Amino acid sequence: MTPPRVFTLRAMGRCVHVRAERGVPEEFLERLRASWADCLEPDDAVPDDVVPDDAEPAGAESAGAERATRADAVLRLVGPDLAPADPASAASADADPAPSSPEGADAPEPACLVVGTESTWPGAEQSFTTLVTTTLLGLLVGRVHLLHAAALTPPEAAGEGPSSALVLVGPSGRGKTTASLALARAGWGYLSDETAVIDPADRSVAPYPKPLSVIEEAGRPKVQRAVGGMGLAVRHRGAPLGGLVLLHRLGQEEDPGGPVPRIEPLPLAEGLQALAEQSSGLERMPDGVVQLARLVQDTGGVRRVLYREAATLDPVLRGLARDPEATAVREPWTRIAEEEGAPRSGREGRWRRAPETHGIDTEQAALVLRPGHSYVLTRAAADAWLLLEGPGRTATDLRGALERRHGPAPDGAVEDILATLAEEGLLRDPGQSADPAVTNTAAPVSTAPAAGPRPSAEAPRPVEEEPAP
Repeated sequence: MTPPRVFTLRAMGRCVHVRAERGVPEEFLERLRASWADCLEPDDAVPDDVVPDDAEPAGAESAGAERATRADAVLRLVGPDLAPADPASAASADADPAPSSPEGADAPEPACLVVGTESTWPGAEQSFTTLVTTTLLGLLVGRVHLLHAAALTPPEAAGEGPSSALVLVGPSGRGKTTASLALARAGWGYLSDETAVIDPADRSVAPYPKPLSVIEEAGRPKVQRAVGGMGLAVRHRGAPLGGLVLLHRLGQEEDPGGPVPRIEPLPLAEGLQALAEQSSGLERMPDGVVQLARLVQDTGGVRRVLYREAATLDPVLRGLARDPEATAVREPWTRIAEEEGAPRSGREGRWRRAPETHGIDTEQAALVLRPGHSYVLTRAAADAWLLLEGPGRTATDLRGALERRHGPAPDGAVEDILATLAEEGLLRDPGQSADPAVTNTAAPVSTAPAAGPRPSAEAPRPVEEEPAP
């Protein structure tokens, strides 16, 4: 039986229709459908308007089209003879394709993947996975939390019943897929190995059981394998968020400073910065860091798991799932409203906070964000930065205010803090009007890039207190 040349994938709570056009081999479609079996919708979920032009006319068997699912996006598979004239408009293993939406008169053309000869299929399958993922992320960015993370439910809730998901956060190469496989083989329910989609409204984690990218031959593209086809338990419905855990796989020479594996809580500012590093579009969400802080507090803070081998994670993470309060840490925090307006350079020698900076203040430190970067400020540096809101202060005024809080400061200490904050783009000095280049990270500041597009400036809102429960 010939597989349909149009099929539907449901993932991350969205629906993507895939249409294969002239020149795409049936064998390639069979491979795609097999590897994406965990996201595949019934054939009658495809509406007539995405059936390819070269498809045979539908007969009575298409009666189920009345139940067709509306597409959030459409992807095209084409043979070399239909490849776009502009190579940049076609997906490849070397580039991230732009997401598309079929809705609206001004909507872009559906993203396209060119399928060549059989020898290129492994690379095309890998590119298809990238295409689907980036398309879904494009639909969701700015609406939900998108973390570079795996998500699983503990064994006692691996079916479709009520359960809470642990989200294991880490950059590429940190071991998320390896950890996911080890836990799934130990009976955990699989939601995703790469992207955790968390709705801040209800704290639900949406499933994304995309194929696993498995290295079967060195030097060759990764092979795409369906999770369910590997005998693992796939969750097709979402689960409430139970905890956020940073994966830290110890290097061979790295001293853990204690027994491993183990779970340890992180200070709020440090944990939020680590999450911001692995977040897509955080600054495009309204009050994104505030929503993330609430999510963290509601689930007992950010933890870090230190381990050497993924096979050892099961018992320690089961313990966390059973008793999350054992390692919960909730710190009071305050929202730092975004600084508005252009910098007022040269005003009576005053230092002033840079525009588009905002964040979260805690008792020990502050997390400050500016477009594309995040910083953890020590208490003294945080106080200096906070005191420079609005019209700002002169260095002499600032020194007096800081000494009233912290006692006498060593000679040059306040000036060093001001210079460092200015170098990092968090302040404008009295003679500065252009954006400074970020040159280095000095002692008062811990810095890391925060993924996500540049946000639009928002009017500052009143400070909100978030007491620990």
